[in-house]
Amino acid sequence: MVPLKTWVLVAVLLGAFTGLALPHGSGAKESPALQKQGPSVVVHGAHVVHLSQDGKVHAWRTKDLGADPEYARVLASQPLRLLATGRGQLWGTDLARVYRWSEESRTWKPEFQLPASTEPAIALAVVGGTVRWSCTRHAWWRPGRARSIRLPR
Repeated sequence: MVPLKTWVLVAVLLGAFTGLALPHGSGAKESPALQKQGPSVVVHGAHVVHLSQDGKVHAWRTKDLGADPEYARVLASQPLRLLATGRGQLWGTDLARVYRWSEESRTWKPEFQLPASTEPAIALAVVGGTVRWSCTRHAWWRPGRARSIRLPR
């Protein structure tokens, strides 16, 4: 069994590749839009899953940190841009729909359509039973500015 300290280190290192970058501007005072930069990294069940910016999926087993290319292959069956975990589920979005991973059938199940927006989603999270996504000007961490859909119980 891999110690928790090792998991924290792995999560921090993989998480260091994620982030948001502000575009270089002409010095204007208005707030520039955020653009997604880097991958999504989640720990789900017995796997650490990494989704790169170009959509390539990698997976490692949590018990020994060994690569699991077969699991990565089935996760890549649906082209996705962002991943999140919550309520014991793995969630993904292609920026048009949100999908839930089914371990039983090993497929992505479409859950709901994201509302039409002129702003691209840059992050996906499940917070308190609600799927939330942040857009370039609306972020789930800003009260009153969240874009979200409550999950059924």
